[in-house]
Amino acid sequence: METGKWIRNSHFDNLWPDNPLSFWNISEKGIPVSITWSKCYFEDYLKLSDEYYYAGIKIVNEVIHAGHDNLKDDSWFLAGIFMFRQAIELVIKARIYSLIHNKREIQSILIEDKHDLSSLFLRIKKLNGISNMSYINLNWLDTYLKDLNELDSNSTVFRYPLDVKFLSKNPPKFVDVYRTSVKMDLAYSLLRSIFNDGKSFSDNLPTVLPKPKFFSIAKNGIGNCYLVHPNSFSRYYLMINGYLSVSEFLLSNHIGCESKRLYFPEMFSIRQLLELELKQLVSSEYSEIANLKIRHQSHKIYTDFWTKLNPVINNYGDSSNILNNISGFIELFQKIDNSGDFFRYPSSYSHEYHTLIRPIDPINILSCVRSITNLFEGCDAMFYDYAELEQNML
Repeated sequence: METGKWIRNSHFDNLWPDNPLSFWNISEKGIPVSITWSKCYFEDYLKLSDEYYYAGIKIVNEVIHAGHDNLKDDSWFLAGIFMFRQAIELVIKARIYSLIHNKREIQSILIEDKHDLSSLFLRIKKLNGISNMSYINLNWLDTYLKDLNELDSNSTVFRYPLDVKFLSKNPPKFVDVYRTSVKMDLAYSLLRSIFNDGKSFSDNLPTVLPKPKFFSIAKNGIGNCYLVHPNSFSRYYLMINGYLSVSEFLLSNHIGCESKRLYFPEMFSIRQLLELELKQLVSSEYSEIANLKIRHQSHKIYTDFWTKLNPVINNYGDSSNILNNISGFIELFQKIDNSGDFFRYPSSYSHEYHTLIRPIDPINILSCVRSITNLFEGCDAMFYDYAELEQNML
C-alpha cells in the first residue's frame, strides 16, 4: 500500500473474547516467531536499537505522507517518538556494553542511570567511546539529548498521557512533525555511525545541523501534531488510539516479508495498548472504580489492574466465561512481561536474556488483545455513563 494511505482493518474492531484466548496459538496465516539472541550483549542491544529505529521511521513516514490526518498527526506521532527514543537509549547502552566488559560495573550503571539519556551519553563520552565524531556533531548531540532528557528522563512521556510535570515545562501546543522527526533520525544516525558497521548511517548526515531542540514548533495543527489538548479530552484517548493503530500497522506492513519484521517493537506496542486500556478503565470516576484507589503508576496488568476490575465488571451481566478467558490471557502476559520492559530490551539489569519457552504469533496476540480491548472500551463507556448519573444525582 502507498505510504500515507494505510487504514485499519475492521476485522480487529469486530473481535470479542467469547472464545478461549491463547497466547501461544499460531493463527492460520501466522508465522511462528522465536526469540533468539547472539549472546553478545552489545550486538544484541545494537540489533534491537535498529529494530526500534526502523519502526520509528516507518511510523513517522506514514504520518508525514498522510497529510492532514488528525489521528496520525496527534496519536501515531507520539508512538513514533517513543520508538525513536527507545532506539537512542538502546544504541547508547550498546556502546556501553562494547566499552565495558565487567558485568557488575555495567549493571551498576544501568541501575543508576536507568533511562536517563544525558547521563548514559556522558558515560560513553568519559570512556572515549565517540572519538570518531566531530566536535560540532558531538556538541549538537550532547545539547539535543539534554533537551530531550529534560522533557522525558524516565521514558514515560510518550508511552502514557502527558502529565502535569511534562506540561509544566511549557511544551509547544503544535509540533512540526517533519522537522522533529528529522532531528530524531539525525540523533540516532550520529550515535549509530560510531559503530564499525555504521557507515550507512553516516553517509547522509547533513552539513548544516538544525537547532538542537527536541521539538520544532509549528504555527498550527494542519499536518502537525496538536500536542497540548484541552483538559476536556479523554486522558488516555490519544495514546490508546496511537498504539492501537501502530500495533496493527507494524504487523500488516510486513506481511509477506518476514525477514524485515520488527518483532520487539510490534510486541511492545501490543502490550502497551493492553496496559493503556486497563489504565483508562481504572481512571474512571464511577464510584465503584474510584473507590478501589488503584495505583495508576503500576505496570502489573494482572495483579494490580485486572484482578481488581474483574469483580466490578462481573456485576453487570452473565459474562463469567468471557471474563475467565480474559483473566487467563492477562495473567500469562504479566508472567512473561511483568513490568512492560520485556520487549523493550534484550536483557534485564542482571543481564538475564529475555526469552520465551515457545514460539509466538504476533498476529494471534494482537487478535487476542484487540478482542479484550474491544470489551474494555464498551465497559469504559458504561462506567462513564454511570459516573454521569452519579454526578446528576448529587
